Amino acid sequence: MSSSESEIEDVIRSDATTAGVAKAFNAVRAQTEKQYGIETKQLKPTDSLKVPEIECGRDYYEEALKLNQEVGSKYPSGSREQLEAVETAGEDTVASCFISTRTEINCKFKECEGSKRPKTLCICGPKKCKMGSDGLCDKEGSKDDEEDGSSSLFVLGTIINLTTFYLIASFF
Repeated sequence: MSSSESEIEDVIRSDATTAGVAKAFNAVRAQTEKQYGIETKQLKPTDSLKVPEIECGRDYYEEALKLNQEVGSKYPSGSREQLEAVETAGEDTVASCFISTRTEINCKFKECEGSKRPKTLCICGPKKCKMGSDGLCDKEGSKDDEEDGSSSLFVLGTIINLTTFYLIASFF
């Protein structure tokens, strides 16, 4: 394990808060920026983003990996289409935190039976979807028409894999 991996794991173990998770994501983003030359924005904790209620039976990080694989299969060469698909399908999930242009993060934590650590769900914003009355994305007709550059699915996949490894390893 590299020193940066160890630092991220220590941050998550010692500080299971939104600020602690933001530090971990920011460390992964900084590493990705160095390694691939992709500009990433720093995430700052905020309470203005609404996080869906946590379901103890769901594996949010596994779902983000599955979304990444599905998007990669559907759009094998179109990084713009891949980014748009992740932004649309993953807006109220942890997948939103793997979009390099996001600048805000909010997390919920819930104690689940049989788990040593609280289940964590984080989303990142600002959201680009049409908001419903509950502050979450309205699933009907949420199409983004803003332009903000494209991103490589390979880099997106790498960020998802690194972050998933760090978060899962630290919670078990």
